[in-house]
Amino acid sequence: MEHKDNYDRLLPMPVKLGFGIANLGDTVITEFVGAFFIFFLTNIAGVRPALAGTIVFLGVMWDAISDPIIGTMSPVHTGSRAQTSVPADIHRAPDPADYHDVHKSELFS
Repeated sequence: MEHKDNYDRLLPMPVKLGFGIANLGDTVITEFVGAFFIFFLTNIAGVRPALAGTIVFLGVMWDAISDPIIGTMSPVHTGSRAQTSVPADIHRAPDPADYHDVHKSELFS
């Protein structure tokens, strides 16, 4: 029999459904905030739709580039004996693209 580590095991369907249902509330709120942000930019702030889309795109790209860089600075990836990333996150500069990840703060996970 082939050796399987913890990352190769499949989760049972009830566990997957439980995590999905639990994440539904966060996802609905996050998507509502994102949609309202686009509405705010175009209808209230008077920004052209193409520019509003570019603003959101730049935020997502900043998030995609900065998160892996910051993740490599975590004590878990640096070989530190600390098994938590709380000390690294306390001193981390805020990521402006994380406005949609406020509820997923690594400080409280």
